[in-house]
Amino acid sequence: MELSDFNIQELSEDVVLATYRIFNVPENQYSLRSSIWRYKDDKWKLVFHQGTKCI
Repeated sequence: MELSDFNIQELSEDVVLATYRIFNVPENQYSLRSSIWRYKDDKWKLVFHQGTKCI
């Protein structure tokens, strides 16, 4: 798999949105991914993730 177009957007002081594109080489298929992360107790924790296949 190949990752591209990685971007981080700060939503608040302790929450960020990460967006990126994944290319699955064996399947010749792209997907768009987004994850929301929260900083709590001195570490980042994933609180939401979505992946959407693109035609």
